[in-house]
Amino acid sequence: MSLHKQKITMRVTSQTAYHIRQTAERLGMAEGEVVDILVKTMQKGGGLQGIRGNEPGKSHVRSR
Repeated sequence: MSLHKQKITMRVTSQTAYHIRQTAERLGMAEGEVVDILVKTMQKGGGLQGIRGNEPGKSHVRSR
């Protein structure tokens, strides 16, 4: 484990907080460790579905 730690505060929606807590409980981890995993996944190129820019363009829809 890294010795370089810094405490930060994040504001998230209540639904996001709920999901982070549930995931942490299910995995037997601290909530901060779940956030670390999410951040590392995004840095390695793991994307999230539905983020603007990743959605297909409307060019595939034919006009009537």
